[in-house]
Amino acid sequence: MASICSFSLICFIAIFSTSFQGSEAASDKSVFCYFGSWATYRWGIALFEVSNIDTTLCTHMVYMYTGLKNGEIASLDEYNDYEENFGKGNIKKFVTLAKNGGVKALVGIGGWNEGSVKYSLMAASAAGRETFADSAVAFIQKFGFDGLELDWEYPASNGGGASDKANYVLLLQTLSEKFAENNLILSVAVSASAEVAEAAYEFVDVAKFADHIILFSYDYHSFYDGVTAVSSPLTGDDKLNVNYSVHQWLDAGVPSNKIVIGVPLYGRTYHLADPSKHGLGAAVTGPGTAGQFTQEAGLLTYLEYCTSATWTVVQSDDPLYTYAYHDSEWISYDDPQTIEGKAQYVISNELGGMMVFSLESDDFGGNCGPAYPLLNAVNTGLGRL
Repeated sequence: MASICSFSLICFIAIFSTSFQGSEAASDKSVFCYFGSWATYRWGIALFEVSNIDTTLCTHMVYMYTGLKNGEIASLDEYNDYEENFGKGNIKKFVTLAKNGGVKALVGIGGWNEGSVKYSLMAASAAGRETFADSAVAFIQKFGFDGLELDWEYPASNGGGASDKANYVLLLQTLSEKFAENNLILSVAVSASAEVAEAAYEFVDVAKFADHIILFSYDYHSFYDGVTAVSSPLTGDDKLNVNYSVHQWLDAGVPSNKIVIGVPLYGRTYHLADPSKHGLGAAVTGPGTAGQFTQEAGLLTYLEYCTSATWTVVQSDDPLYTYAYHDSEWISYDDPQTIEGKAQYVISNELGGMMVFSLESDDFGGNCGPAYPLLNAVNTGLGRL
């Protein structure tokens, strides 16, 4: 049943402090904390430095992103990543912080802006795979990382070809063999789209070589649908939900403890066609207004959301979801309640843990209540707090 309240500090604290009942402690679960290094260029309350990361709330930290240049791993922003030429040196800061906090530090490569074409070409030959794997090991060891997060978006799509599906496995095999020799972690980020995943991955073979499989289990819906919808639903009657994505891998025979579900720390926003019609399935005319700091129409970080307006919040326990509206603005997002519900799902299905995308999107400075409300909810739900 859905409930409605006006978004205020009192409402926020009430939601956040709702305890998670009915599950046993699961402190062995992983929490992958993605860090968008570009957030060090933001301003005001959104400025996020490496020092803002709370290592007690993560088991793994992922530095986003490096890229592929001439078939090898390379920085996409040398001023931000390195110390040379009076750079910020964020890679060194990141690895040092992780090691001091007892957290595994992974370097992420890829992302949507990198596309698929370069990765498809690299993985197409044994020589290309060897060259990349050798460069990855050298990069990881040079900067002191514990492993790699491969975020090729996505094999056999976005400019890739049908042969990517087999070549992706061969790439993972090459990486896995070289990483095992050097005691390094290999994590892969994969699409939650059923169609994309079917074309991209040999599920069991991916699990054979990857230590962790991170499901990008969000953005199932957006303003492109033409109507309001939950962007990261846990369950549903179609393929567009977390449960379906997880079972696509489980039903193929993938060990459950290798699967990590992704949780967005941002919401997908819509512009209502009629402000008086603001339920699920309401008509929209396009994306919601861009956030002050991210400047992307159709998206608000949780920090931007909680500091931007007085929202009317609608929550449901069954099915589990939260959305909010204000005038003609509408947003679907994960709050502490939905996140703890997803944590229950992780425990019930004996999954490996949860990932947050990404740290700088949370209310890390405590502008609307306790600091890191969403990341704390992940840890609370998994029994780590």
